Amino acid sequence: MQTIEYRPMSRWWLWSAAVASAAGVFSFCWVTFVLGWGALGEHVAERPRGSAQNQVAVLLLIGLIIAVPALMGLNFAAGLTRLQADGIRMSTPLRRRLVPWHDIASISGEEQENGVPWRRGIPLYRIRLTLRSGETFCLPAPVSGEFDSALEAAKGEIIRRWKAATAAVHA
Repeated sequence: MQTIEYRPMSRWWLWSAAVASAAGVFSFCWVTFVLGWGALGEHVAERPRGSAQNQVAVLLLIGLIIAVPALMGLNFAAGLTRLQADGIRMSTPLRRRLVPWHDIASISGEEQENGVPWRRGIPLYRIRLTLRSGETFCLPAPVSGEFDSALEAAKGEIIRRWKAATAAVHA
């Protein structure tokens, strides 16, 4: 059985989130291990506005402010769903998981209202798995702003493989 991969975002978004995350992490490490938090506060409070040292401190603070949303975006953009012979393998930067086909109870499409935090009122459509244990979760990919034919085709392919794998076990 051929492995199929689904990604929620293009590579451009993935690299953008990765660069922003790296900038934020670098800023945090620079302040924590090199400059020190007390020294950063002194630089901002004591230096005249517009001085080079004050500008560096402000840039470091901006990097820290960008870090958290960038890491969240990276986790969202770097999600990967692989359909394999033994089950569904999900990967994000923070977690890897394999769900065997025989553990899945149902597969459905789900509309999440306000699914994207920065786009209020716009739904996000994802594929939800319900396991035999009762646990439910959404796959990291595919994700779509509308329930279109591509998402329906991905859902259909997942269901087809799930039925084929479980029919082979029960036969």
